[in-house]
Amino acid sequence: MSEAPGSPRHIGFTLQDITEESWKQHFTGSSHVTLYCVFRNSAGDLVEPQTNLSTVIKYDGAPVTTVKTMVPLKRLQDNDAPSQPGKFIYQFLTTDLASGDYTVEFRGRWTSPTKDVGGEYPSEDLLITGSFTLVDIPVEQEMIHRLRVLLNDNGMRRYLLDDPRKFFWENGELYQFLHMSLDAHNNAPPVTPGKWDFNTFPYLESLLIGGMVYALSSRGVLEIANTLQYNDELSLTIDRQPKYQNHASWLATAWIMNLRMWKLDWSFHANRWVGLKSLKLPYTILRPLSLRDELSNTFGGML
Repeated sequence: MSEAPGSPRHIGFTLQDITEESWKQHFTGSSHVTLYCVFRNSAGDLVEPQTNLSTVIKYDGAPVTTVKTMVPLKRLQDNDAPSQPGKFIYQFLTTDLASGDYTVEFRGRWTSPTKDVGGEYPSEDLLITGSFTLVDIPVEQEMIHRLRVLLNDNGMRRYLLDDPRKFFWENGELYQFLHMSLDAHNNAPPVTPGKWDFNTFPYLESLLIGGMVYALSSRGVLEIANTLQYNDELSLTIDRQPKYQNHASWLATAWIMNLRMWKLDWSFHANRWVGLKSLKLPYTILRPLSLRDELSNTFGGML
């Protein structure tokens, strides 16, 4: 599987709810993808497989070994999303996948907690299959998507004050904030030759702090849209935007200053010293221009 060099890849995140029926979804390169699936037994009841949980992604009928799994197939927990019986989650990155059509298989073995008429615990091997297409998009759409995430436009509908079963940010959003931080480090003067990626970046702490700055700024924008003030017999004000923005601003100031100093220090140590070659005869030969008395202190010479 190969792709044209320099083809633009979208940095995004996708949440796809997979039913027991066949589904098809388009994903983009370098994306953090979250897949949900629901297992049912042969009777159509929601069940939870206890053993042999596995996920196989195939390309042209052959299993793909380059898939970077972030969260293996597991039962959905309260911190992931509102849970329900039989609902499972799987997360992966599409970074090492080429453009094309893929199939995915979720498997698990379920054993009934109650005996059948024969006194046995019935069990079944369950299988959910689906397909997705990996596509490339223009770099302009990539920038639009990053800006939308920074403005938290995609998260307004998720605002809650506060559901303890949910995180503020999806894993995919945090992945984007980290990518913005990586771009900031690469583009800060002096510009990095060759560019770093997540595997080669030498200063992880600064990368994480930069991701935190972008996340807090985005959250501050969300809080602007969710400011609430109510006055009656009871007064109620909900306005957390200043706290998010103030903390993001303070952190950004320190982070940018540290980033500039570190980048200059990195450049100083990364570059080789260059010296100028001297002449074979690094001195001047002088002689009097004339033997006459009035010209006795006038000299000429050559290198």
